[in-house]
Amino acid sequence: MVLLSPRQWGVVAGTVLSPSPADVDHPSPAESKAQDAWEVCEISALMEIPFHIPDSAKGVLGDTQNPKDAWDILAKLSRRGYSQP
Repeated sequence: MVLLSPRQWGVVAGTVLSPSPADVDHPSPAESKAQDAWEVCEISALMEIPFHIPDSAKGVLGDTQNPKDAWDILAKLSRRGYSQP
């Protein structure tokens, strides 16, 4: 799957989590850069998912903003035996 190539799978699977700065109110430049990179990866993963599912399944994602949540919704649907019309 394409999510593996840009190292997005960990974000989707929930095994790679958002970085947490030592001081949330005053992150260091490196911590801010890491958070920015995380957000880009998270958004990229979320945007990539709909390209790999049938149009008929896209509606179940609704306004999901988290790639792990989106993946979990699709996995649950798959376990129920969803099939395209």
